[in-house]
Amino acid sequence: STTLIVRGSSLSPHHRLSAIKGGHWDKETRVWRFPINRESIESLRESGVVLHPTVQCLSTSSHNTWAVGTRNKKWVKVLGDTHEIEAKLKQVPGAQWDKSEKEWRVPFKADSIKRLIQIDGLYVSPFILD
Repeated sequence: STTLIVRGSSLSPHHRLSAIKGGHWDKETRVWRFPINRESIESLRESGVVLHPTVQCLSTSSHNTWAVGTRNKKWVKVLGDTHEIEAKLKQVPGAQWDKSEKEWRVPFKADSIKRLIQIDGLYVSPFILD
């Protein structure tokens, strides 16, 4: 699934980030991974982690559900708590639930994005995911 990645030369499995709920050390890529939600973002900021502009943008919105485009511009991923807007997401042209990633994906097309913008409780980010 899409996660927040924290990397740096001084990180290890025993780093202070281990105290942040939901995070785990990825041995293979040697990075910390966290769920994309307000609690993780705020905990990382409080721990002194410098947030990428995309994450900073999400954290300043008043919503807990965010739509962010992918770098290849094929999809917009809907991240965060989607339960309250699930019925509206199903009405967006081409929207689909990705079981393996556990997130909604919407085609990066004008008609789909216009519908996303109209959903109350969803912040549509001007940034894209790396």
